[in-house]
Amino acid sequence: MSSRWKTRKLGEIVKIDRSSVQASKIKSGTKYVGLEHITGEGQFVKVRRVQTGDLASSKFAFSDSHLLYGKLRPYLKKIACPNFSGICSTDILPILPTSVIDKKFLYYFLRQPQYIQLATVKATGVNLPRVSPQTLTEFLISFPPIEEQRRIAAILDKADEIRRKRQEAIALTDELLRSTFLEMFGNPVTNPMGWEIINLKKVIRDRPSNGIFKKNQEYGGKVPVIWVKELFSGYTIDCNSSRTLNPTDEEVRKFGLKKGDILFCRSSLKLEGVGYNNVFDKEDYSALFECHIIRISPDPSKINSIFLNYFLRLPASRKRLISMANTVTMSTISQDVVMRISVLLPPKRLQDEFESILRRVTSTQENLLVYSNQSNNLFNSLLQKAFKGEL
Repeated sequence: MSSRWKTRKLGEIVKIDRSSVQASKIKSGTKYVGLEHITGEGQFVKVRRVQTGDLASSKFAFSDSHLLYGKLRPYLKKIACPNFSGICSTDILPILPTSVIDKKFLYYFLRQPQYIQLATVKATGVNLPRVSPQTLTEFLISFPPIEEQRRIAAILDKADEIRRKRQEAIALTDELLRSTFLEMFGNPVTNPMGWEIINLKKVIRDRPSNGIFKKNQEYGGKVPVIWVKELFSGYTIDCNSSRTLNPTDEEVRKFGLKKGDILFCRSSLKLEGVGYNNVFDKEDYSALFECHIIRISPDPSKINSIFLNYFLRLPASRKRLISMANTVTMSTISQDVVMRISVLLPPKRLQDEFESILRRVTSTQENLLVYSNQSNNLFNSLLQKAFKGEL
């Protein structure tokens, strides 16, 4: 690091600007930012204008010169740079840089993993950990002259923009798929095309079944075992990171998955996780499934598994299934509940056509994900170099 860089406590180069605005003094049309309006990526979402009387407690005022720092659960990385003025929750600290520090430079500096970790460790409170303003002002910040800060921030801005655009492109493919489904089959809530509606039990072979139970020390082998966490990503199940076993022939016969099997999360600590599904798309008997999962085997002559898996993930389908869950101690669903799930049954030809579209979209997403990972790696590399004085 160049000798031109200085190191100071944060409190020496910024002001934690807690200018309070009483609820009765908040003017109609003022923009309000709560923690829920800042993403972990530092973006603002659904910021709203409030009317006098909408808010019950005092808030902090901020301008486009401030940096906003979420002090509650700092590991959530709720740090953002507004380009507008407004008021914010008192769980957000408006930080006003002095003339020696650039706001965007400071934004990237404080978002470094080691500083997020530092804030997390320094936070106090068991259920609602907060980092205090006094603690924050003690953080050591290293910085070069202001023009160099702006140059570094501009490079990071550009790399961050590329990263975000690639993430947005992946999100757009998800939206394309959703729009395609609605165009082909209509809104499943209103069923405007008049498709037959049946219970799931009419299109599956055999009864649903629960997976294999093994103790932790029994794991280690060659055959993947799908656990609940692997249901929640992708349009088909990825076994690459699964735990493994060396099962017996009888265990393979009983718990081995076949291509097209659909798996449901049988129990979840969070209500929104119960009944979440994904489809097995690998070779028959190349993986097993764990005991917190329910397996069904759709009849391929009656329904397309890829179509069914997508249908069951639609918000309306998820809402119906969650309403059928048992929530006495933890959220669970039974095999009988799974068999009573209502599904649309459009012509098989259309279902197969949707599968072809989904596979093309998935292929595109995989390519986009490679580019997205590359841009994330580039950004993280630049971030590390930036604050070592190597940019």
